[in-house]
Amino acid sequence: IKDDSYGPLAEAIKHSIGEEHEQKLKDCLTKLDIPFSDENVLRVQGYDKTPDIKLEVPIAVDGHIINWIESKALFGDPEAHQGYLRDQFWSYMNRFGSGMVIYWFGYISQLDTNRSAGIILSDHFPTNIVRYKPEMIKDFSCPGDDKLQVNESLGSLVIS
Repeated sequence: IKDDSYGPLAEAIKHSIGEEHEQKLKDCLTKLDIPFSDENVLRVQGYDKTPDIKLEVPIAVDGHIINWIESKALFGDPEAHQGYLRDQFWSYMNRFGSGMVIYWFGYISQLDTNRSAGIILSDHFPTNIVRYKPEMIKDFSCPGDDKLQVNESLGSLVIS
């Protein structure tokens, strides 16, 4: 049976397009010097449910913390999105915290209802990234620092 949408050739093309967009995501992160692990590294570390990208250091986008990014080289429609939420996105949220899904071919805007729960949608790589910059912290001290002692034999911190 000839099937232009679901046959082996169509599935191979979809897979190839998906791989290309995952690579595009990795290239963008690498260009911006944002460290990450991909799903292959995460699987070696023992994770069974893995987003395409787990950021080593979270970023912020539109005021939301992003720990992981999932690349979807398709249009986000309600049926597909609900399935992905159930089968993938909530698992990522539970394991890694808040994250972002990029539907490279767009999505129905009414689907972006889980921002406050920690899953934001986009149709492109974010351009308004806020990064953690530890060099911005010059001198951080707490009142009572002189009373802090490290007990090396117990590996603990004691406040006297």
